[in-house]
Amino acid sequence: MSTIEEKDDKSSVTLDEVKIELSKIAIAKKALEDFTAKRLELLGEYEEYQRAGDFFSETQITLEAILKEKQEQEDILRQINNDKESLEKVLSEIKSDQKTLENKLSQKYSEVFKLLENANKLGLESGCIKEEDAIPVSSLPSGLNAFKLKIKEEETENNQANITPPSNNNSISTSNMPHGQLSNPFMTPFKLPNLMFSFDPSPYLMSNNSSGQFQASMQNMGMGNGLGNPLGNAARFHSNMRMMNPTIHPMGKDSSHQSPPMKTCQSCLQQIHRNAPICPMCKSKSRSKNPKKPKRKGD
Repeated sequence: MSTIEEKDDKSSVTLDEVKIELSKIAIAKKALEDFTAKRLELLGEYEEYQRAGDFFSETQITLEAILKEKQEQEDILRQINNDKESLEKVLSEIKSDQKTLENKLSQKYSEVFKLLENANKLGLESGCIKEEDAIPVSSLPSGLNAFKLKIKEEETENNQANITPPSNNNSISTSNMPHGQLSNPFMTPFKLPNLMFSFDPSPYLMSNNSSGQFQASMQNMGMGNGLGNPLGNAARFHSNMRMMNPTIHPMGKDSSHQSPPMKTCQSCLQQIHRNAPICPMCKSKSRSKNPKKPKRKGD
């Protein structure tokens, strides 16, 4: 009997110990589960904190780059403004110089045009040249036609409307010509057809004292400067031309100049000489209403 009781005591002790151990295991398991949950929560919050820190760093770097670019753009804008002010000063100086040059060219154009009209007038009065042989206005640079209106206004203010500016039919518009590429016919000599001599005005017009030399040359030829006695000037001019070309008919003392017969150009409707083969205004060929028949070789 004693042996059986001892065995029952041992089994009962063992069962209690098992209960205690199981209870400890359950508590440890719950603590482990709590730790795991808190750990996962901590890791999530820490990861979010790292993302926020990385975003803050990237945003700060971007902001610094933007500020740096802004500073560079401000420097560029400042340089652009400085360049703009410099260019405006240069343009202002160029405009002033161009205005001065325009005034000089306008004055030169007026002087040369007066000399041209005076030469044509004296030549026609002396009978040495015909209407179609007069010096055309196209011999002047076409680019100078821009100064016609300015010259006309100055002459109106000074009450000296003695010079008629050339018409638009004799000129080429300067709007189609590139700037700085105006034609310069003064560089080549031109000929007066019936006067049997060539005249190169470039040494007179291109020098500093061009006006004085040109007028002196015209005076030596008997043309003068258009002032004084025009009949005396015409007589001296005709005498000089007879010495150069004996075939020119003499001018009598009592001869009176008569205007040549005129006709109307069919292209520009201007009055030209009846026998002119080419219109001196528009340079178109003049066609006769009753053209002459060509002569045969047998005749």
